[in-house]
Amino acid sequence: MCPVDTPSSIGRKPCFILAYVGIILAFAWGPLMLVIDKTPHVNFAIFGSVFFLIGGGIPVAMNSLNAMASDVSSETDR
Repeated sequence: MCPVDTPSSIGRKPCFILAYVGIILAFAWGPLMLVIDKTPHVNFAIFGSVFFLIGGGIPVAMNSLNAMASDVSSETDR
């Protein structure tokens, strides 16, 4: 997960990519779990939420996008 100071030190794009990868893995885990086994175990379903910890999930992705948009826009357009 990207801590508070990380976007300043490594940039906003890597934080957004981490968040996006975490979101994709979290949402793909359910169908993948059903393909592997027709009667999934509850612990496997709960494990899918761990993927949101990779990048912080949707809130981190949206905040990164808003920060990138404010970086490229002019002061009058904000």
